[in-house]
Amino acid sequence: MYLSPIIYKEYKIKEHEIRNKIDFEKVIVSNFIEINENTFLDFKKINQKYKEVFIKFKNEKDNFIYAEEATIDQDSNKIIFKLINGFRITEIEKNKIEKLEFKNYKLDIINNKFKTYDNFDKNTLNIFDDIRNKDYLNIVHKITDTVIVITIILFFYFYNIKFYRFNFNYLILFLFFSSTILVLNQIIKNLEINYFLNIFIILSIFFISSIYFFIGKKNV
Repeated sequence: MYLSPIIYKEYKIKEHEIRNKIDFEKVIVSNFIEINENTFLDFKKINQKYKEVFIKFKNEKDNFIYAEEATIDQDSNKIIFKLINGFRITEIEKNKIEKLEFKNYKLDIINNKFKTYDNFDKNTLNIFDDIRNKDYLNIVHKITDTVIVITIILFFYFYNIKFYRFNFNYLILFLFFSSTILVLNQIIKNLEINYFLNIFIILSIFFISSIYFFIGKKNV
C-alpha cells in the first residue's frame, strides 16, 4: 500500500527517461542524431570523448556549429553542449555568411521530443495519495490485494506447512486456489465496479477461506 507504489513509480520514471532521453554514453556511431525537428548532431566518439562535433540547424540563422571537442549533458528536456575550439557559421542574409571562431562555447538545445513524465498510473499512487485524492475505489483495490495475498499465504500454511502435506494433490490444489483468486481479482478490477461491492467481495473471501480452513483442520 505504501512501499510498492513508490518503488513502482521510480521504475516508471526510469523507464520514461530511457524512452525519452538520448543516452550519449551508449551511442557508438552517431550518424546525425535528430535532437528535434530542426537540429541534427554528428560526432566521433574516441575513448568516451566527443570529437569533431557537428551541429546542423535546419530552420535557424545559425546554419551549423563545429567543434574539435565537446562535453554533452542532459537536464530534463535540455541538451547542454560545452564546445571547445570551433566555429559557428551564421547566415546574415542571402549569399552572405558570418564565421565566428571560439575557444569555449556553451549551447543549450531544447529536446522537443522529450515528454514530461505524467503520473497517470494508479499503481504508482500509495494509499496516502488515494486518501488525499478521495479515490476510495483504488483504496479498496489495495486492501483487496493485501487480503488476497494474506489468504493465499494462510492457505499454504494451513494446508501444507502446518501438517507437512507436500504431496502432488495438495500442491495442485494450492495452485488452483491461488490462481483462481488472482484471476478473479483482476477481472473485478477491470470491471471497475463500485467499492461497496469490492468490500463485499473482501468479506466473502474471508468468510469462505475461514470455512475452508476450519473444515480442512477438522479433517486432519
